[in-house]
Amino acid sequence: MSIARFSRLLLTVSFAALLLLFAGCWGSKFTLINADQAKVDRAYLGNWNAVNSKGESSSLIIRNIDDKMFYVETKEGAKQYPEGISRYVGFLAPVKGATFAHLRQLQDDGNVQEDWLAMKLELSGDKLVIRQLKEEYMKEKNITSAQQLRKVIEQNIDDSAMYDKDEVVTATRLAAN
Repeated sequence: MSIARFSRLLLTVSFAALLLLFAGCWGSKFTLINADQAKVDRAYLGNWNAVNSKGESSSLIIRNIDDKMFYVETKEGAKQYPEGISRYVGFLAPVKGATFAHLRQLQDDGNVQEDWLAMKLELSGDKLVIRQLKEEYMKEKNITSAQQLRKVIEQNIDDSAMYDKDEVVTATRLAAN
């Protein structure tokens, strides 16, 4: 196993241990749009209770940074920093009437994860459904450019095989204090 593959595997295992919310996400160095073209949709901002498809819960905090990028913090159950908290920066990308998020993990040593995690978001009132892209499905596409990534997503946006049915998170917005 290569060091890069081992690092990616370790990152995935860390997500599962630290944050059940984004476990198993497919990541890529490519994004659906350039981050400088992004715009924060304030409807996603707030505090959320999240439950994954296994029934495991976590809290989710989403904040605006600069109206382009947003900050995400997740906390698994009752665990405390650093074991149960993960932090990300990200942006939204519209694709054929759907919204996708790209997130990069902020690491405790000051580094930022290289790959962007990609997931589909579905917001309806105070419910947010997060659908992870299926890693095996995306790897089969052998994506080598941002244009190719966008084409794959556009062509398969309604294909349930593109999404990992075991990695669906449903979040409920908490009332503002």
